[in-house]
Amino acid sequence: MPTVRDRVGKELTTHEVENFVRGGRETDDLAFRESLRLDTDRGRAVFFRDVAAFTNFIGGHILVGVSREGRPVGSLEDLDERGLRRLVESFFGGRLLLQYKVYELSDRSPVGLIFVPGIAQHLVIIPRSLEAGEDSLAAGDIYCRRDGRSVKARSADFNLIITKIMRDRGYVLTQPPRPYRKPLDERIGRPLDEARLARAVSRGRQGPEMVFLAEADLETPRGRSDLVRAVAGLANARGGYVVLGVDERGRPVPTPGSLDRPAVTGLVREVLGEDLGLEFGEVSVGGARLPTMFLYGADHVVAAEASCGDPEGPRDRYVAEGDVYYRRGAETVRAGSREFEAIIKKIVSAKDYFKVAGPW
Repeated sequence: MPTVRDRVGKELTTHEVENFVRGGRETDDLAFRESLRLDTDRGRAVFFRDVAAFTNFIGGHILVGVSREGRPVGSLEDLDERGLRRLVESFFGGRLLLQYKVYELSDRSPVGLIFVPGIAQHLVIIPRSLEAGEDSLAAGDIYCRRDGRSVKARSADFNLIITKIMRDRGYVLTQPPRPYRKPLDERIGRPLDEARLARAVSRGRQGPEMVFLAEADLETPRGRSDLVRAVAGLANARGGYVVLGVDERGRPVPTPGSLDRPAVTGLVREVLGEDLGLEFGEVSVGGARLPTMFLYGADHVVAAEASCGDPEGPRDRYVAEGDVYYRRGAETVRAGSREFEAIIKKIVSAKDYFKVAGPW
């Protein structure tokens, strides 16, 4: 079966569409939908999820009027290309040249084929939330195609997406002759000696490379999610320190508690899929010995592989599968377009990309 790249720019024949149906299964570049039902929130949410997933992949087709098992349902709702484009542009806020055509199969069943082009040079991020029960979309979510489904991207998916973006921007990755770990002076971020770290904490200012937490209470959902968000935000930025036992102004708290290092490492590995090389230490501030964690900036996108925190609590305190965090000034935020551009530029410098052609 030809790939999406083979089909871009040419109109498919009825025979090719019949082959899609005969294949009887959805793939990473083909989705079956009995109907879109764009007059409902659920229908729009499923459609927008598919569009986002295909654009972050290599593009693909949505075949309307076909069951998930690949059987034509025998009827087709009224759709038109201009209306589909307007709907997508009103939600995502940019032009996306969807193509739509109706075909009649050999058994006279009508099917509609929507072609969604893959956007080459940037990520498509869900711009705003849409409530639709189990199919709800949350602002900031990023989708891709995996195993024939439109799903939230994970770290491995982001690696593929970023590689596609870099290739289309004209970059190639110069691989070393064998696997290696970058020497310390080439890693992203720099550890401080204890005296400099103490002075930085005493100044009482958090920043892109410094996070203050009053405690790391791994027994509470909020304590776990605050720690994971801090670590993920630093990893996706330029690395830095998490200092425990101080308030937001860097002042030691009365009862900071202790730091269970194995439990912290296990939590980070469980939620983020890797331990990120956490380095534990202590620093003296105001007569108190405060636990610290240092980590280098990652040379890839670090996304949550599992959820963490209270799903019924505030969204900014809950880590959901697929979330990507970044340090913006003194805050840890979910990454948006601007943050992903910063992550991409960091990856370029960290992974020995070489630009051969094309605009940045």
